Amino acid sequence: MSFTISGTGTHAITGGTGQLHLDVTTLPLIHGSGRSNPVAFYDIALIRFGDGSGFWEPIPVLGGPQWVGLPSGTTVMDFAVFNGAIVTVTEIALPNPFTGPSGAAGATGATGPAGATGPAGAAGATGPTGATGATGATGATGPTGATGATGPAGGSGVISHVEATLSADIAMSGSAGVYTDGPSVSLVAGTWIVWFYTTVQVDNAVGAHLTVKLWDGTTVYASAEAGSSVGFRESMSGVALITLSATTTIKLSGANAKATTGGLLLHACLSSGGPAKATGIQAIQIA
Repeated sequence: MSFTISGTGTHAITGGTGQLHLDVTTLPLIHGSGRSNPVAFYDIALIRFGDGSGFWEPIPVLGGPQWVGLPSGTTVMDFAVFNGAIVTVTEIALPNPFTGPSGAAGATGATGPAGATGPAGAAGATGPTGATGATGATGATGPTGATGATGPAGGSGVISHVEATLSADIAMSGSAGVYTDGPSVSLVAGTWIVWFYTTVQVDNAVGAHLTVKLWDGTTVYASAEAGSSVGFRESMSGVALITLSATTTIKLSGANAKATTGGLLLHACLSSGGPAKATGIQAIQIA
């Protein structure tokens, strides 16, 4: 790390720095010159190293480049740079070149007196539990306690059934994708399981892409679709779990995506005696 110093001040030394490299980038207007080679200049700057508790002797900056070893423990450098001079300082993470090798280990000192006795250690762990003794004789039966108060009655369950079926066939719209309403039920607020089922007679003149949906006119709760050839009948069904916050009419509506003359939502099957309930809605309230 490099920085410049001028005037007077202080600068923190980066930890691990062992040497400083000094270079006088601007000489002062007034300074002296020595006779050494390279030339040593005088009256340029003085620097002092400190360790937070005091400072070592000042070191003159004589010119550059100049190496300065740091005393062990140095944390700060104070400086006074004279007459407009500027000095560039570079921190070098190398050992102090003036530090000698470690000396030989000294003789072992005499053994000191014995220390005071330490506190008693913690108690040892508890031993294992002994074997269980023999079972004692059964005591006499105590008197019967008084009968407790009757608890509150439980809440009544909510089971309600609603059904709607067609009493006659309903002709579907002749416009492709336009829904025709079939059976509908009015459901009070609560949670309902709702099933729908339908049998659709496809128009004899066209094929079909049939779609039915269980909805309230806005929200669709379940739907089904089927494709059919000319003159065929298709059956579809579905189920939905519906939670209502107010009384709502739920209806079953159908459409033919390929219609030119539509088709029929049948109220009864056309074979096996034609039983009714071919299209309808069943709903059971569970909450």
